[in-house]
Amino acid sequence: MADKASAFDDMIDACQIFKKYSTGRRMFNCDHDVIVCVIEFGEVSGPDRAALAELGWHEHEDLGSFYSVRHGSC
Repeated sequence: MADKASAFDDMIDACQIFKKYSTGRRMFNCDHDVIVCVIEFGEVSGPDRAALAELGWHEHEDLGSFYSVRHGSC
């Protein structure tokens, strides 16, 4: 696994992508050891979806949004 500084940089990069699609509503949710970004993945461009996957964010089919086990824990 990447070092802490790298993981922090990856989270910042992911937040920059999410910011482009923000509507000003609540952005993140935590559920056990998972952080969820409430932006629907269908709203995000293909290249940004690929970049988010590289940064540790995955598409949650049931929720229609992104989640990460790398960047979240409650």
